[in-house]
Amino acid sequence: MQAGKDVENLVTDNASLNDALKYLYYTYVTYLAPVGGEALALAGGLIPGHLGYESFHAIDNPTYTRIYGVDNVPYFPWGVIAKYPYDGAVSAGVMVASGWDYLSSPNSVPSYGGRLHWDVNESAWLRGNVFYGPEQQETALDFWRLAVEGIGEIDFGDFGLVGNLGWGNEKQAMVSGNPRYQWSWGAVWLNWQPRGGPWSVGLRPEFFRDEDGLLTSARQTITALTAAVRYEITTRRQLLQVRAEYRFDHSTGPQGRVLPGRRQHVGSRPAALHAGGELALRYLSGGVCLTGRPWGGLPRCVTWICSWPAGSSPAHSTRPQVAQVVQALP
Repeated sequence: MQAGKDVENLVTDNASLNDALKYLYYTYVTYLAPVGGEALALAGGLIPGHLGYESFHAIDNPTYTRIYGVDNVPYFPWGVIAKYPYDGAVSAGVMVASGWDYLSSPNSVPSYGGRLHWDVNESAWLRGNVFYGPEQQETALDFWRLAVEGIGEIDFGDFGLVGNLGWGNEKQAMVSGNPRYQWSWGAVWLNWQPRGGPWSVGLRPEFFRDEDGLLTSARQTITALTAAVRYEITTRRQLLQVRAEYRFDHSTGPQGRVLPGRRQHVGSRPAALHAGGELALRYLSGGVCLTGRPWGGLPRCVTWICSWPAGSSPAHSTRPQVAQVVQALP
């Protein structure tokens, strides 16, 4: 289960069932089938979205707040996913899912996704993701939404570097002339963790270009710079994390006046600053969790997060928030 400010901000169609389902965290069953000497992994239910580098919950991310690009991808699709490894270093996955907004789908036609992952070596990997499906009431193939992205990570000594670049487009059925709207995003995460110790420092520049106003309701380009410091203690069953963050956001463009979650300033180009902090505790029971997978049993993961300002989205509120997540780890 999950709760908190970001959960309350999830978009629903106001149906009572969907208003309740937004409190449900990843819930799915998995099956491993031996195929060609490898294990074909099948999962079905409320599965993790495959787009984006960051998680919905801040405790799993390099920084407290998420990038704008990741706040505009599907986090929790209902569906089925299949993953298959090849030669130890390459794996591929395909997904059939309910759609982009799993709580307010405009139609009953499924969407599709794919992933190709390559472990270049022990210190680097590359990944490509694609999403394709109808996100309007008009479900003709010409109006389907397409989103593609590339992600890469490399570690060198005490430093880690991650890059994410994505692009999407969708032809509009309800707009005169049926124009094709586009958006793009990108970010770089630079992290320094001296000697693998408990302290780490991170820096993240990013951009989100919504040139037709499809996702932010304004034709604009948002740029942001985030700096964070983190202290983390990890034991066999607990993870304690304390961090502070400073963030600068700036919006430009024909309607460069809207930063999500903030007041609109007509005719101006706003810049927004915020400083925030977070205290997070994760406890594992019934087994040992290693990189999201159980060892020695099926663990239950309980996470408490107390943050100020609340939430990990740039569109956060200004009051403290406590969120509790209870997660069965597959």
